Amino acid sequence: MSSESLIRSSRSLIKMTHRLEVGSTAAAIVDVSNNSDTRIYYLAAGGAIHESGGVGPVALGASYSDQVILSSGIARVDSPIAAVTWGEGFGEIRIYYISQDNYVCELRYDRGSGFVAGDLDRRHLQTVPESHLLYAITNNRGVRVGFQSVDAPRSITEATYTAEGTWVTSQLG
Repeated sequence: MSSESLIRSSRSLIKMTHRLEVGSTAAAIVDVSNNSDTRIYYLAAGGAIHESGGVGPVALGASYSDQVILSSGIARVDSPIAAVTWGEGFGEIRIYYISQDNYVCELRYDRGSGFVAGDLDRRHLQTVPESHLLYAITNNRGVRVGFQSVDAPRSITEATYTAEGTWVTSQLG
């Protein structure tokens, strides 16, 4: 059986060149200023992270493209995914995931460089093995990333990227 499958909606055809596992994770962002331009980030079989992008809902005729933004073997195969964006037209995008060795990792996108490892990777923030707690929030002045740290496993640890360009961590509660 080929790993390529076709999913049909009432008005369009999406070609998927990967497979999803039961329990796959995903995060999505939308640019409401640009006709609901949408990006969906999901974990495919083998741990690759894909970006699926299009404008509007598939059920209303939108077609979506799909590309691998992180190869298999880097993200934990059951990693949660979190995503944020700011700036005009997806000017800045950040994708967060947990690596195979249980560190919080960041993919950074900007128009000039595409997806590259982000600054958070240098902080070496380790999560509890098998934790699925991960979120990201932005207010256009900074990013907050929440996870379950090995240093404080019974609370949420938040890494905050400040306006000064540094990451600081603290525990909630």
